[in-house]
Amino acid sequence: MQIEIEIAQSKNQFAIARQIFEKFAEFLAVDLEFQEFSQELEQIESMYAEPKGCLILARADNEYVGGVGLREFDLNFWVLLK
Repeated sequence: MQIEIEIAQSKNQFAIARQIFEKFAEFLAVDLEFQEFSQELEQIESMYAEPKGCLILARADNEYVGGVGLREFDLNFWVLLK
């Protein structure tokens, strides 16, 4: 199995990332609203797009299998969503 890494740039890629993060939250079986998770998903494209963020997607056998979001929280601190 070969894993390909992509930087999300299209609306479709951000929508796929949202689905991946929703499935991850479901798997955790923990309410993530204490960190405003649903609001973050609603704004995923603006919060994790360049230049203040980056959303990395992983594909295996032409299927998206994971993702990592990085965004600037303030000038000296970055947040990771996986």
